[in-house]
Amino acid sequence: MPVPSLMPTPSEPLPIRTLPPEARPTPLPDFALLSSALTVLAGSDTSGFQDGNGEQAKFNEPKGLDIDSYGNLYVADTNNHTIRKISPQGDVTTFAGTGQEGNSDGIGKNAQFRFPRYLTVDDKGQIFLIETVKKLDRIYSGGIRKINAQNEVSTIRLSLFDSLQTSFFSIFWHRKSNQFYVTSVDSVFSITGESDAKKIVGKDVFSLENSGLTGAVNSIKEIQERDRSLGRSIVERYPTSPFLSSVIVDENDNIIVSDDNSHLLWKLTPRGQIFFLAGGAHFWWDERSVDGCGHLAGFYSFGYLTQDKAGYIYASDRKIIRKITPEGCVSTIKIQGKSESQTESIIQPSDLALDQVKNILYILSENKIYKLDLNARAPS
Repeated sequence: MPVPSLMPTPSEPLPIRTLPPEARPTPLPDFALLSSALTVLAGSDTSGFQDGNGEQAKFNEPKGLDIDSYGNLYVADTNNHTIRKISPQGDVTTFAGTGQEGNSDGIGKNAQFRFPRYLTVDDKGQIFLIETVKKLDRIYSGGIRKINAQNEVSTIRLSLFDSLQTSFFSIFWHRKSNQFYVTSVDSVFSITGESDAKKIVGKDVFSLENSGLTGAVNSIKEIQERDRSLGRSIVERYPTSPFLSSVIVDENDNIIVSDDNSHLLWKLTPRGQIFFLAGGAHFWWDERSVDGCGHLAGFYSFGYLTQDKAGYIYASDRKIIRKITPEGCVSTIKIQGKSESQTESIIQPSDLALDQVKNILYILSENKIYKLDLNARAPS
């Protein structure tokens, strides 16, 4: 049964469940990875548009990344208006798109895209992607495009999205339910059969009050009362609206959503329960990447999420990669011989993809795709 059918409709009250901090285990120190674990699979330091092997290939500010069941990577090469394909050996080819901005359907390289930014791949090798439009230095999402197994590019028309006139910021295909999910700024939607779109939850669910972090809620109220007593204008010290930057669905049909405004990781169960999984409610002046469990963990800036078969979540957090256990304990992936600042100088993750069979994490960073072998543990 598809996941959304188990969720309450937006008009129904949503049950809230939080876990007390004392129920959270303390994070166990994770193994550092060997220095050889991080290598460049494809791409170069300079932008461009060129197929080839490894560092001979060039990309132009790619933003989206996913992997198929054969270990091939697909990249939304945003400023080249194309979809690129990378073999496990690092051979880069142009999979679809002419390289010129447009919105024409067609076969493979005859089709045109407009700033493709987010993509997901299903078990049939079909690609679903969200395009973007730049207006006055701001980015808005365009249409949803599909590339089928025969490399035919088509445009998915969804009346719900047309009526909402909103932007979308992530897309994820769920194997078990055979449908995909997208997030807008403050809501999560499911799409079935390329025509049926349904809103699962909205912004009222992703509120600080629902996180159970009463200390943060009270602190905000105190700041507002102090400003009011001093005759100051009420400054929004903490974002009251969510920014849902990524969504994934695990093998147990739980929907995991990252909120980059509150720096919280949310979990929605198939029965409609919601609780925050990890992340402290940091104020805007106190954005820190801190290891810990539950509310003791801190994220600087949520990027994108991926998950392994054991339920561990990997998240991009500004210039580092974080690992989150199913219980909500957060640690930072470390590489032997490299300090955190050295790692930050190498990668600036914009998207992640995980080969669940080989346990290899692929990192899209600027104009390169890195390969991080999670099996290459350094001796303790």
